[in-house]
Amino acid sequence: EYQVSQSEILPLDSKFWQRQASSNTNNSRGVFRLASGKLFSEPKTVLWLQIKGALFSLICEEKVNILLAKNQLELVAKAIVEHFGSETVFSAKSVNERPEELYMLLDRMIPNGHLQFLTEKDAKREIAREFKAYS
Repeated sequence: EYQVSQSEILPLDSKFWQRQASSNTNNSRGVFRLASGKLFSEPKTVLWLQIKGALFSLICEEKVNILLAKNQLELVAKAIVEHFGSETVFSAKSVNERPEELYMLLDRMIPNGHLQFLTEKDAKREIAREFKAYS
């Protein structure tokens, strides 16, 4: 287990959005930057999204398109919650019992680790097609 020290977290630029929490849901999100250090040889940008106690994160290159990464993270998190069920997604055991489905979902939405622009409609169609072929 590796823990990031405070000295490895870089201050946010004004172009980054700050931590946001929605008052009518249990969702919150944010972004921060990691300096190069023990974990990464180059600085990274980390986006995170919390949905009902589950934390989803996306570690990107420093110069990533933040809006594209934010959109991609939200679509992936929503797809995981919908596919594994809103109650079971928070149980690591239920997700770990079906790793091939999680891998397939991530590979379809973030192929080879590359961000791509997808609308929610496109993402649902791609996932449905992939799981239909898998079944």
